[in-house]
Amino acid sequence: MQWLKNPAKAEGEVGEIIRYARQEVRGEDDIRSRFAEVALSKIPYMDRNIAFINILVTAAPLIGLLGTVMGMLMTFQSIGLGGGEMAEMMAKGISAALFPPEVGLCIALPGLLMVHLLKRKRDEYDAFLGKLESFCIQQFKKDQLTTGTAHVSFQEASPKKMASDVQVAFCAA
Repeated sequence: MQWLKNPAKAEGEVGEIIRYARQEVRGEDDIRSRFAEVALSKIPYMDRNIAFINILVTAAPLIGLLGTVMGMLMTFQSIGLGGGEMAEMMAKGISAALFPPEVGLCIALPGLLMVHLLKRKRDEYDAFLGKLESFCIQQFKKDQLTTGTAHVSFQEASPKKMASDVQVAFCAA
């Protein structure tokens, strides 16, 4: 919470976000729009990377299936040739047919877990940005009350509403 009170002391990416969200803002809408910009610059990048990893994870068992087909072709070829070495060639073909699916599954299963964890981290980051936005707005309101200034949107407010808002702001100071 100290970073919200004094954004100059904030460090890292979170500090940059807080300074950007609080710098020269005139109201809550400015803070909300800046957090929307931050979300739009970070979340799609994460989504693209998650989608790419998901494609790789999905393709791994298919590549294993291709290896199975190749191994079966070797097996059938050895059956077609016949001869005394048939058993040895069939064993090589079956071995070649079983290895690629194993590798594909060894890649895909941990990959599915990784994709799940990345999606969860992305959702946690999105929720974090929402909480940080809320805290920044709360601190902005506190700062307004302590300085005795209030931002009133003159386009949307009626004269009675503006007068009561101004009165509340100066009475609170």
